[in-house]
Amino acid sequence: MNVIVEARYDRLERMTRDYEVSQGEPIMTLSMSEGEIAAMRQGRNPFMQRLSSETIEHYCTGQNFNYAILELGGFVLHSSAVAVDGEAYLFSGDCNVGKSTHAALWLKHFGERAAIINDDKPIIRRMDGVFNAYGTPWCGEKNIGNNIKAPLKAIAFLERSNENSIERMEPKEAFDRLFRQTLHRIASKSGIDALLVQLDELIKAVPIYVLRCSISDEAVKVAYGAMSERASE
Repeated sequence: MNVIVEARYDRLERMTRDYEVSQGEPIMTLSMSEGEIAAMRQGRNPFMQRLSSETIEHYCTGQNFNYAILELGGFVLHSSAVAVDGEAYLFSGDCNVGKSTHAALWLKHFGERAAIINDDKPIIRRMDGVFNAYGTPWCGEKNIGNNIKAPLKAIAFLERSNENSIERMEPKEAFDRLFRQTLHRIASKSGIDALLVQLDELIKAVPIYVLRCSISDEAVKVAYGAMSERASE
């Protein structure tokens, strides 16, 4: 999927540099004028009022991309996505539950076998019957991500616990949790309709778990053993 990004400030230009391609027809153009950026800062949203112009540009072009992708058979899941041995594992949940921390434990445990796809908002899109997780230039405040994709192996919703355990979720609960972690609140009706179809198909194709865990290497072993369907590693 090719997208033209017309960057006005250094941050957006820098973040998109590793995602450049030289072929294929673009499907959309993302850009913001100085007037649009100024209007965002002068609006009623106190969050925007505190941001620099380059941060507003980076944030808003990312939001525009994330909503546009709903019309193109994909969606954003608020999660941290890790690739291990070429397969994607996503960790989702409420804010500050430890998604990035758990993903970092996977990087430490697996070393060169692992890489972060996107530490905040990976794209999930079905292509040729397979759901894949994709990195994008919009990957959270710490800008942790890579221009890679990997077939989606499993998703886990994190809950903090002193004991490590993991169990498969029932479809209804999985749907509810997934929906809450997507960007559905101000999407168009057609975007919402497309999202609901994608979530329904995802639940049928990809196992969804609840992972109750501590911050430990043992948590990685428990999670990977179930999500990869491997007994231990």
